[in-house]
Amino acid sequence: MMQFIPVFTSCFQRCTRGAMMMAILFSTMSSQLLAASVEVEWREPDNYRDIHPGGNSREQFRATTFADLERNFGELAKSLPDSQTLKIVVRDLDLAGYVNVDSKTQRRRFISSTYFPRMKFTYKLYDDAGQVIKAGGAYLKKPDFIATTANIYKDKTLGYEKQMIDQWYAETFMPSESE
Repeated sequence: MMQFIPVFTSCFQRCTRGAMMMAILFSTMSSQLLAASVEVEWREPDNYRDIHPGGNSREQFRATTFADLERNFGELAKSLPDSQTLKIVVRDLDLAGYVNVDSKTQRRRFISSTYFPRMKFTYKLYDDAGQVIKAGGAYLKKPDFIATTANIYKDKTLGYEKQMIDQWYAETFMPSESE
């Protein structure tokens, strides 16, 4: 009897863990199936105010930065109906901080309240028939980003920019209590 309990407990834990993994997999798949699609266009990125890399090559840094922000927009769009499409055209990006571009040693990004994140873009939300439901322009900036950034964003790559985008999204697409 003493041997049965640990074996049963171990089997139960494995089965429960497996069931939980399946539930997570299905919920992820269903949320992806139910999420609106997102298309992000980075218009004239060579003219952006600040997309300088700290240590990577400029092309690699740009690609990973754009991909990371596109994933963030995709995560946000999970709250929209699956029949909708959100199209975003980014016209300018200024990352938090600055890079010591004149340094002859390794270049690094320094975070300073003087160099706050900014982003300029237009957006259109389409229904399944291709009709525009909502459209507008956004010029996001967060001068107080160091003092007001929530802890969940502080250790994330591009956390300051992501919080700024998340706040815009909530204000733009999430219904307010008065509605």
